[in-house]
Amino acid sequence: MPIHESPYFVLPDFDDLIGRLAKLRPEVEADYDRYYEKLRTIGHDVTKDARLTAFAHLGGLIDSTNLAFTFMNKQLLPLDNPLWEETYKPPFQPFDSYQRSVNINRFNNAFVKSGFLIKLFSEIESTFRILLRRLDPSACNAGTGSFYFVHEALKSQLTSFPSDSDDLIKVLRLSRNTVHNNGVYFDKSGNDDQVMHKGTTYCFRNGKPIDFVNWEWLIERLDDVRKLFASVISDANITEITDLIADPFAMNRKIVTK
Repeated sequence: MPIHESPYFVLPDFDDLIGRLAKLRPEVEADYDRYYEKLRTIGHDVTKDARLTAFAHLGGLIDSTNLAFTFMNKQLLPLDNPLWEETYKPPFQPFDSYQRSVNINRFNNAFVKSGFLIKLFSEIESTFRILLRRLDPSACNAGTGSFYFVHEALKSQLTSFPSDSDDLIKVLRLSRNTVHNNGVYFDKSGNDDQVMHKGTTYCFRNGKPIDFVNWEWLIERLDDVRKLFASVISDANITEITDLIADPFAMNRKIVTK
């Protein structure tokens, strides 16, 4: 039995997924380095500039996901790995192989995969709100309004925008919202929805689960987001800003050691 399987669930091929992340990570790093060279003349700590942290956050998401994949692949699998007995000992009840399989499947889907999707959309939302506040502080209640209007307002401030950005953001937004309902899509008006992105139609049926958000799909969408960021940050109306566009998260981040 392959290491990425159990008798009860067919788990992802973590070796393959780690390989996919390994191919994407240098692309994100190259984007970061490219814009760092353009921004370092600003004279501030440009590592806290939203035009760079956009890529830094994506790199961090890849790194954290790689860590989770490696943990599941090397520590939680195979199911007789000693870590299980070391972890689930009194006062915890011991897990048999079925319970171990249930837990690794839950960890992969409910925590790692869902967290990845939520974090990926958060990077888009946070970056767009920061850029809009810099370009037009009065728009969308200082960038705090509905993200749909933030996205539309930001597009109006730029000279161009990727033609498929609306579809990308919509499919990620609806998928993120579906995660909040344990994978079942609900619309406040009870309607179905669908999105065509890169030649594929994604259907969201009210009261029904979605089944296309697998790891391969998510990693491809991260690359789409990377390309979207590269396009937005290369826009003339963004590049002409010569002072710091501060990322509040980066500005307030502190490393605490004990």
